[in-house]
Amino acid sequence: MLATGFEIGKERAEFGIRNLNLQIFTKSEDITGQPFNFIFSSHVIEHLPDIKMFINLCFKLLDKNGFLILLSPNGSNDFKKANPQNFHLFWGQVHPNMISADFYSTIFKHYPYFISSSPYNIRQLNSWNQTEKIISLTGGEELLCIVKKK
Repeated sequence: MLATGFEIGKERAEFGIRNLNLQIFTKSEDITGQPFNFIFSSHVIEHLPDIKMFINLCFKLLDKNGFLILLSPNGSNDFKKANPQNFHLFWGQVHPNMISADFYSTIFKHYPYFISSSPYNIRQLNSWNQTEKIISLTGGEELLCIVKKK
């Protein structure tokens, strides 16, 4: 199995199992196959009622040098200044948690990370040595956070 999924929505999980031939779990306690090299989460963290529980689960499932890769709408001040109209559309009922570069740098303060926003500077990401804490440009609509477990 190349990929394992976790989806709390049973209909979405069934779709992935049936149409994408993926192993998808709907209960975190049932997840097998760890430790994982990568955990990828796209536009999920801003919806969660318990972000700390999610982060703890991810770090429990990652191997020693694994990576947590998170994408979310950008709640950083740079994006707010660059595009105030869209910034205000991102938050509220649709996205109850405002996720910013400051938020990520605080919760991952004990780990190396790379934080940036779209459009992503791939050259800078490729030069990240995975031991530093880097916050790149944060004025784009989407925020990327890559954290290395150590």
